Amino acid sequence: MNAKTLRGFQTEAVNSGVDLFTTTKRLLDAAGADVAGKTAAINHNGYLLIEAPTGSGKTLMVGTIVERFSHEEDVVWFWFAPFKGVVGQTAAVLREEFHGLRLRELADDRSTAMSRRGDVFVTTWQTVATRVKDKRNVRKEGDTNPSIDTLIEALRDQGLRIGVVVDEAHSRCLHPHDSTGVQFRRRSITRPGGRDRAKSPVEEQDLRSARIAPRIARQSATGHEGRGHGRSGRP
Repeated sequence: MNAKTLRGFQTEAVNSGVDLFTTTKRLLDAAGADVAGKTAAINHNGYLLIEAPTGSGKTLMVGTIVERFSHEEDVVWFWFAPFKGVVGQTAAVLREEFHGLRLRELADDRSTAMSRRGDVFVTTWQTVATRVKDKRNVRKEGDTNPSIDTLIEALRDQGLRIGVVVDEAHSRCLHPHDSTGVQFRRRSITRPGGRDRAKSPVEEQDLRSARIAPRIARQSATGHEGRGHGRSGRP
């Protein structure tokens, strides 16, 4: 990715995002097996919300954050598009613009053997989120493809962390304006406590908590006129 394609406000947002997640990585590594320390690191530094007007380049900014941080940390990313029709469009942009990332298909490429940092699965929330696990194909165990639940656990066992991008996060829970959330954490897709409930790597309640967290890093890009729009995520 050529940094010269970024405008001033985009560069500022990207640098801030990468710095934030780099701090999160350092705190997580320092916490070791301390669950409380890891939780504090995630809650205070593990979320980034970008709000910016339509046409301001939110996908460019978030994609650059994901690509740059993937150079520093072993992360596999799940990028949630708001609608099925947007999945192909998002994947095409990431494939064309970000050669440091590798696009994979969640439907038929859930093997962990060849997984590596910078892998990105672009999908929709509806593909994985359900209260009845067997109602989603990606939640079922197959002969050649494990369920996404098993995939997440296997990635963690390999030392890979999980990053999440929620495109158009306002359509879920965050804000009436366009927003994209990015999250970075190392935890299972399944709910702690063993309750077998369908869960994407990030649930809406997680993002609500992130949105109101006192220390959430919120990037507002004002390089364009118009309504605020954005993306949310965590590494």
